[in-house]
Amino acid sequence: MTMTADIISYSLAADGIATLIFDYPERSMNVLNRASLDAFYMAFRRAIDDPAAKAILITSGKDDFIAGADLDMVLAFKDAAELKSSTLELHRHLRALETCGKPVAAAINGTALGGGFEICLACHYRVASDRPRIQIGLPEVTLGLLPGGGGTQRLPRLIGIRAALPLLLEGKKLAPQAALKAGLIHAVVTSGTEREAAHAWLLARIGQVTQQPWDVKGYKLPGGAVQSPAGFETFYAGNAMTLAKTAGNYPAPHYILSCVYEGLQTDFDTGCRIRQPVSKSVCRPS
Repeated sequence: MTMTADIISYSLAADGIATLIFDYPERSMNVLNRASLDAFYMAFRRAIDDPAAKAILITSGKDDFIAGADLDMVLAFKDAAELKSSTLELHRHLRALETCGKPVAAAINGTALGGGFEICLACHYRVASDRPRIQIGLPEVTLGLLPGGGGTQRLPRLIGIRAALPLLLEGKKLAPQAALKAGLIHAVVTSGTEREAAHAWLLARIGQVTQQPWDVKGYKLPGGAVQSPAGFETFYAGNAMTLAKTAGNYPAPHYILSCVYEGLQTDFDTGCRIRQPVSKSVCRPS
């Protein structure tokens, strides 16, 4: 049995940078399951609680960052209530990470998809390697699922509703330069220097209270709010296009639209608590 302490290594440098490295033993790629999530929660809580840790760097010891959730974990949930409880737990932990007051950076050395990229979205700074084969995005809809780690709330708040919906509804996966252009990440650097770049960004912000854009007083949604003329046009067209493509046979895009529409009319924490019914087929026992 894999122990949680074996999945993520924790180190604290003399300059106050705590580094968390995902490296799931006996797996070719890092995935999010009960063991790795518990390891992640334990590691970043350690960094938050340690006064000697002034900033937090999250990266991977494998060739890729995190491939996303382990579908075996999803299928093992007994019912929707258990899945909802686990999802809300993830929301609470990621929220604690981004509101801890310490700067947090993700050094994306390889592909970061689904829950893996949602962890990155909860970081204040995201820098990726320039390797063109890297894929970044939230492809859950292609499996009939919704982004479970707050992606329906963070991504639109980061880049705007109109820019976020195609990524959420079509599950597009972007190469690093395209992700940079779309606003998903902050920088692209030469392969092998992403940790160094993240480290430098963190060092420059030690002692500063670092916040996400949506937590800054006076924040406004990029491109207009849900009830603005631009928002009305976006959802009117989005609903029509989604129905035309799915003929009502695939519920995930509809629920994603609903999460964005309902959630972005509230504060961030309330938006993360707004959930839609989960299909029993998603929650069937394995």
